[in-house]
Amino acid sequence: MWVVRQCCDSNVEKMVQDNPETELLNAVQVGALTGYSAKRWRALCADGRTPAPVRTGLGRGRFRWRRTEVLGWIRAGCPCRMEWEGLSRC
Repeated sequence: MWVVRQCCDSNVEKMVQDNPETELLNAVQVGALTGYSAKRWRALCADGRTPAPVRTGLGRGRFRWRRTEVLGWIRAGCPCRMEWEGLSRC
């Protein structure tokens, strides 16, 4: 079973939680929460091992992840996308 590194640099998580305007996170921000580089996070996303991204426009780098969903996903033990989507509908 795949498990995300439980890094959660407390400073990054606190910054994200303290700023309610940061609802949509880019790959760098979400990578910092999970302990992965942005490149690795994108690769995990492409493999279906992360919550589904939100497309914010056309072109490269236009994907974002909902802060609340990422934090809930981490709390749930970082399940694969199919399992997470089933859990989040309950």
